[in-house]
Amino acid sequence: RRATLDSLGALLSVEEPMLDHMEEVLPHLHGLLNDRTPGVRQSLAEVVERWLLRGFSFKDPLVGAFEDDGGPVGFAKFEHRVLMILLGVAADEDTEQVAPMALGALERAASAKHEARKRSAEAERTRDVARRRAQAAKDAVKAGEDPDKAAAEAEASAPTVAEIEVAPAFDYATVKALVPEPFASGGAPTPLTTTYVQLHLPSLLPQVLANLTQWTSDIRGAAARLLRVLLVIANRQVAPFLDQVLVHLYKASADDEVSVATSALQCARMLGAFIEADL
Repeated sequence: RRATLDSLGALLSVEEPMLDHMEEVLPHLHGLLNDRTPGVRQSLAEVVERWLLRGFSFKDPLVGAFEDDGGPVGFAKFEHRVLMILLGVAADEDTEQVAPMALGALERAASAKHEARKRSAEAERTRDVARRRAQAAKDAVKAGEDPDKAAAEAEASAPTVAEIEVAPAFDYATVKALVPEPFASGGAPTPLTTTYVQLHLPSLLPQVLANLTQWTSDIRGAAARLLRVLLVIANRQVAPFLDQVLVHLYKASADDEVSVATSALQCARMLGAFIEADL
């Protein structure tokens, strides 16, 4: 299984195979989150980290007018699903070897994503400046003025590169007694990691919360562990989703499976520490 993962990791690190076959591969990877061998789960974290890092460097493909449905294209279609698998490994029951490794991979992916967003913002400004220069030169020619001077003035007046917003740093020392391992004894999530997960919370949270009330206890238990990890990483940024999280925690707190109910109550205590809510 590990050799197969390594082979898939190498094959799908190339842009064309990744975009063509990722849809087929992703459903099979979720089963490996419960693999009995820690080394396989660690390998899974390494592979999805590699895909995230590679995917951030891909350019968005050109989409025809009839194919454009307004949704994400290229690697962006799969990014949140790949991230979900990495977060699943970060929520692993082995909090000494597997989970810390996945959290390190997540931190590196978050840093790479930040750099990719900065490059995207710079590229967008370059395109905006080019449009402004072209329009200014065109207007100047019509008015009988110097097009080069008009283009230079248009470039000078163009907005600077937009600042990439980063989530505020959170003082995890104040909630150290509430957070689960490996956060309690390891490093706290960085603001860039919080920011990266925050970008995908609208896609990630509904799936996790839905699994919290599934029929099988294994699915509910994995979802409860994953929700704990998401809440720790997101900290105050989970506030917009507070209502739906609380509804599902209320249900999960009465779960017949002790581990699920215990995790739900731990999530509730963390929410109380992270968010100032008027109830």
